[in-house]
Amino acid sequence: MSGSPLAASKCMELFELLRNQPYFAGLARATALAAESDLTKAAPVYQSLDWWGGSGSLADSAGADLPRIQKKQLLALIADIRDVFHDAGIDYDRADMWADTFRSWLRDGVFDQEPS
Repeated sequence: MSGSPLAASKCMELFELLRNQPYFAGLARATALAAESDLTKAAPVYQSLDWWGGSGSLADSAGADLPRIQKKQLLALIADIRDVFHDAGIDYDRADMWADTFRSWLRDGVFDQEPS
């Protein structure tokens, strides 16, 4: 399989949003660099519990300190990254579940108001 400029670009956007969380930023960057040359080389990083596990994973914890607007960007971006891999035939059930959850939160306006 060839590289995916779209996957690399979206992962680098994620890297930029997560600069203040070095572990997650590094995970996004590693995925981007692998995706640039060959999307199948990025698959083991993408299809990992580091990305999609429970407590402490990128999906669960990344961007916890971001303002609402950036948090919404982050959730949409993670869901978009899932779509790029999915469209290339690289699937992961946990990614599907998280992307569906994030889209539901965005649709339902979960991050549209300041917490009380």
